[in-house]
Amino acid sequence: MTWTAMLAMTCGVLTVVLLGAPAAAHTDLISVDPADGLRLDRAPRQLVLEFSEEMNPRLSTVTLAVDGGDPTQLELANGRSPSTLVATVPASQAAEPGDASRWRAAFRVVSTDGHPVAGETSFTVLPADNPDEQGARPTSPTPQGQEAETMEQIPETDEEDGGVPWLLVVAPAVVLGVLLLVVMAAMRLLRRDEEDQ
Repeated sequence: MTWTAMLAMTCGVLTVVLLGAPAAAHTDLISVDPADGLRLDRAPRQLVLEFSEEMNPRLSTVTLAVDGGDPTQLELANGRSPSTLVATVPASQAAEPGDASRWRAAFRVVSTDGHPVAGETSFTVLPADNPDEQGARPTSPTPQGQEAETMEQIPETDEEDGGVPWLLVVAPAVVLGVLLLVVMAAMRLLRRDEEDQ
């Protein structure tokens, strides 16, 4: 294989790797509050979803259905981090239930890079006047709810942005560096072969 052919092949490999890296990236759901399957003492005032990329609330949808009823679309906004979405529960649904109720939230969200994510989560809200069940079930700590409520009040900062965009920049650079080292080693071997001939 000539030096020119080796260089052309290397350029082709680099092009495929660098163009394929952004396409391979995808958005993941990191956490949701209330967590899936949780049993709560009281109805939540909002749902907080955290993702691995910055999210666009204008292109995203979160609906909430209680006890199999018609789903209600919730108002969305970014939280303290651009990768967090906060969905506000209407006051009519946040009222304390008389009986245990099963809540199901379905989401179809889109990151600022255009990557869609769809899924759902469900939890149970038990009546506040049932001490027997309250003593036997795990509950969602109040500080988490309070922290979620303050997310919209704190300005967004770049410091709390997720690590995925940084990783997407570094990973191709590392791959590029390794490929360049391989090319340099191959070129040296070719030169030695030509000199020996």
